[in-house]
Amino acid sequence: MYPPEVIQALKEALRNIYWYKDDLRLFFLSCEVPNNIITKQGWHDPQEYKVRIVGNVLDDLISMGETGLGYIRRTIQTILDIHNFDYLRSLEDGATKVSADRKSVEVLREMVMKHDATIIKEREERATRTDNLANAAKRWNDAIERLQRQFYELVKTEDRQKRGFLFQDFLFELFKAHDLNPRGSFRIIGEEIDGAFEFEMTQFLLEAKWEKDPLGAAPLDSFSKKVERKLENTLGLFVALNGFTEDGLEAFSGTRPSIILMDGEDLAVVLQGLVDFRDLLKRKVRYTSQTGNPFLRARELGIKA
Repeated sequence: MYPPEVIQALKEALRNIYWYKDDLRLFFLSCEVPNNIITKQGWHDPQEYKVRIVGNVLDDLISMGETGLGYIRRTIQTILDIHNFDYLRSLEDGATKVSADRKSVEVLREMVMKHDATIIKEREERATRTDNLANAAKRWNDAIERLQRQFYELVKTEDRQKRGFLFQDFLFELFKAHDLNPRGSFRIIGEEIDGAFEFEMTQFLLEAKWEKDPLGAAPLDSFSKKVERKLENTLGLFVALNGFTEDGLEAFSGTRPSIILMDGEDLAVVLQGLVDFRDLLKRKVRYTSQTGNPFLRARELGIKA
């Protein structure tokens, strides 16, 4: 629907253009305004003024929603197509009336053009946003598909050492796809770190293991000590494809852990698009901070691969 200022300009133009009520009625009929709206107006009532009739007609059209908007558009366009106002010159002070008429029509034209330009701009912006969302979704789907292919290649790799390095590369790409500003493996004095990334103002160190069996407490304790030697806003993410033993998890439960644990099931639900990695990590961090348990299984979130 047109904004109030356009409707007001339309009322002013109609009041100036049609000096007699009969002419105004014929105009509305020519614009195919519904007959029931026209006939109920006080055309022959000397106490009913044009401005009130115009207001009543437009109010009724506005109340019709999109259907009424079509009639209003037709009315506006018919007015804007009028270029000859000489019929007003025969009236008293006709030149002044012609001038006022032309001015009111130009004001309406300017407002309608401004409104239409705004609508067009908004539509273009919506279309751009829609395209951007569609492109972002495609890029995201492409990224997930690449990660899936990369992971399947990992599964087929028999060289254990090579697979370990490729697993680190896979996690780097996973973090990169989720805008976590990852860093590859690096070595500092006395220890090696498999990678690092940033998430919600927290620095994460990475430990990645693709072992045949679930991991016990020893590797968890070793990685935890690496993390504890860093700044306070540092946590660790330990990703073990085949998970962790119950004894290993028990050793860390109830303490004040500095590491978060993920297993192959977590990666599976992310690669299948069942959960966003950032959301999964956020929920794991919140769970650990509330319970002291560093491992929240995906199935405990109601997510099944």
